[in-house]
Amino acid sequence: MPRRCANGPRNEHGRELEAAAAADSAMYPTTNPGCVACCFVMGLLLLLRPNRAPNLGGVLHEGEVCASRHASRRPRPRSTHCGQKRGMRHDAPLLLIMAWLGVCSAKGTICSVKPSVCSGTYSSPSLYLDQRYGGVSGTMPTQLGVLTALTYLDLDGNALSGSLPTQLGALTTLTYLYLDGNELSGSLPTQLGALTLLTEMDLDENELSGSLPTQLGALTAMASLELDENELSGSLPTQLGALTMLTYLELDDNELSGSLPTQLGVLTAMDVLDLARNELGGSLPTQLGALTTLTYLELDENELSGSLPTQLGALTALVSLELEDNELSGSLPTQLGALTLLTEMDLDENELSGSLPTQLGALTAMASLELDTNELSGSLPTQLGALTLLEEASTSCRLGGTNNSNNFSCPAP
Repeated sequence: MPRRCANGPRNEHGRELEAAAAADSAMYPTTNPGCVACCFVMGLLLLLRPNRAPNLGGVLHEGEVCASRHASRRPRPRSTHCGQKRGMRHDAPLLLIMAWLGVCSAKGTICSVKPSVCSGTYSSPSLYLDQRYGGVSGTMPTQLGVLTALTYLDLDGNALSGSLPTQLGALTTLTYLYLDGNELSGSLPTQLGALTLLTEMDLDENELSGSLPTQLGALTAMASLELDENELSGSLPTQLGALTMLTYLELDDNELSGSLPTQLGVLTAMDVLDLARNELGGSLPTQLGALTTLTYLELDENELSGSLPTQLGALTALVSLELEDNELSGSLPTQLGALTLLTEMDLDENELSGSLPTQLGALTAMASLELDTNELSGSLPTQLGALTLLEEASTSCRLGGTNNSNNFSCPAP
């Protein structure tokens, strides 16, 4: 699913968290000693370099010295070094020396970058160390569990590895936990269930495995839970139904199996439900029809079967419906015509049959409609001609002709 949805909750609190991070950085500087040495040596070499004045502007781009990594809030590629050069001919000796030093791009551990964390003297309510601060590697120290005043922990976009410390369960005042974009592995500690004040937890893009702990059901303040792009397996705990404040649930790109719990139907504040690219089976619960605030429903590339519930017609806020590449069968419910805000509906590569409902002509906001590789038949309803926003037939009006299993062709009349 596009990351526009995943990043939504964090952006709502951006100013507050930026201020906390700035205060944290001022009190506990994060400058890597190697980076300081790198810049010092570079400056010394520039001063000693002959004819330095005319070429000084050509050696460094403004704002791209090491210190800017700590002042800037914008992430930089990991291959970016402190010194950027124009004029390769004049600056080659300087670059060779910097490459030989090799300290500029070195990543420290959490304990080396923030010694106070591991000594137990760190007292700020926020700990912010992501790639925009130069990045850290190694494992997460168990001493994090001593920082019981923490409300905000952001270590995303680093190279952290190893398992999540069980001691994180001691951070009972934590409201934001961001560990996405690392190399963390192992299972989710059951102790995370003690973090009952958590409103956002983002652990996506790691290598986490094992099943989802039932203890996650205790996190009743949770508004955003993102565990996508890991290697999680097993079934979805029914206890997730207790997270009634949840607006974002993203578990796509894992190895989850079993059926969809009917308890998902009580999560009536849900805005985004993304369980795509797993191994989920069984039928779609009729209870999903209660999620009337849902805008994105993405269950594509699973093993779902059975018919489409007529209750899907109650999801009148829906903008995107992605159910392709499953084993869904039966006819298209006429109730789908009530989803007038839909801009994309993808039901291709299923086993759907019967004719197209004339009610689809009411979906005038539709820009992408994909129904190919099914067993649909009958004539194309003339009402489809009202879908004037459909893009080029070859890309966004894939109803499927002779070569795509259906018995009619696109474009719509």
